[in-house]
Amino acid sequence: MADFCKKCSIEHFGRDYGDLADLGFPKTAKPGHGWAAICEGCEHDGGCLVNDEGLCLVREGMENEGTYG
Repeated sequence: MADFCKKCSIEHFGRDYGDLADLGFPKTAKPGHGWAAICEGCEHDGGCLVNDEGLCLVREGMENEGTYG
């Protein structure tokens, strides 16, 4: 089954299905930290680092720098 980060889920399906949310234990990652995952929708090389809400921190950083997509 394919999993999607929060942004990719919204882009592809119109809503966040939470595929990559709440992956770690304990359930709260420190700010700036996350859980290693693979999103089938992200257009960057390598895996993702997702926070507790399933937001890809790699994609978020690249978008902020203007280097995503």
